[in-house]
Amino acid sequence: MKASLLVRFAQTLLVKDYSDELVLRLKQVNTGMSGKGRAAAIKRATELMPREGVALEIGAFTGFATNLITYFMDMHGRKIRYSPVIPGR
Repeated sequence: MKASLLVRFAQTLLVKDYSDELVLRLKQVNTGMSGKGRAAAIKRATELMPREGVALEIGAFTGFATNLITYFMDMHGRKIRYSPVIPGR
């Protein structure tokens, strides 16, 4: 148990975060899950997306991730049809 706790702690130290003016502003005004590394992970995912196609975000809560995804898709020149989907609605 102590080893797994130590591993999780070490992994949190390795998590990189991304921040620019818009991301900082979003964290101030848009509630949602904005934990350390989340913006960097979404930025990396959009870098790896194909240039064209369709993308779905399953489980949009407050729109924080939706705003990040559309921002980074625009930043990386992705021409993807994108739609957040809320299960059960």
